Amino acid sequence: MYAFIPKNGAPIDYQCIEAISETQNMIADAYLNLRWGEDFGVILSGFEPNGKRPKKSGPPGVMQFSISNFVLSKGVALVPIEGKPTLLRCDEPQVLQLEEPEKSQHKRSIVLKLSFQSKNKDGKILSHQVVSPIVLVVNQDDVDQKNMTVIANELAPNIWSTDVNRMVSKEHPLVDTLMGLFDTLEDKIWESDMHGQPWQVQRLGREWKTYQSKASVAVTAARMTLSMKPTTTSERVRVLTNLHWQLQRSVEQAV
Repeated sequence: MYAFIPKNGAPIDYQCIEAISETQNMIADAYLNLRWGEDFGVILSGFEPNGKRPKKSGPPGVMQFSISNFVLSKGVALVPIEGKPTLLRCDEPQVLQLEEPEKSQHKRSIVLKLSFQSKNKDGKILSHQVVSPIVLVVNQDDVDQKNMTVIANELAPNIWSTDVNRMVSKEHPLVDTLMGLFDTLEDKIWESDMHGQPWQVQRLGREWKTYQSKASVAVTAARMTLSMKPTTTSERVRVLTNLHWQLQRSVEQAV
């Protein structure tokens, strides 16, 4: 590893130029490792199909659209190349008509990938390359995490989960759906029967007031966590897992 240290009179050599070009990636690598580990394929905003969300409350992030004809919104994403993150920005929506069957024997994924092409001028190869994004459909088992960012995973024909590797803001419809589910859950907590058995039967024991207080606090903490900043799929899963654990613990202690 070389570090660029500017100094008057110092010659600019090849290693110095490499160090300058790698500075941005080094900073990005440090932050991404701290936040997400080795999973560098993350959609920061946008890149969402123009599908329909379920009319009834269903799993957050699920959308219905045809794989053969849909519009992908503009967006910003980190697309890895051999495990190294590259920032991709698309300023216009893209109309996609993929020659893929509506049904498949294998569950599929819609992914982003980068293609490189060397630039030529007057018969000479220039030192920069042209990077072009490509949208592909691959089997979920064939997703290359080091070179692809997943946009959506297939759940059933024309039914896709878009909450895969995505950061969403607190105003995102996905977070709104979770907030609605939290409201429903909290209503059930305060309307719970004060007699019964613990977790498996979903009824409460004698210390039902203690349970209600602890459970309500757990739901409020989860709501605050998802409302304060943009979150990724893994962070939301962690929040919901901890919420489930706290509710189960509170019920068992209320017996």
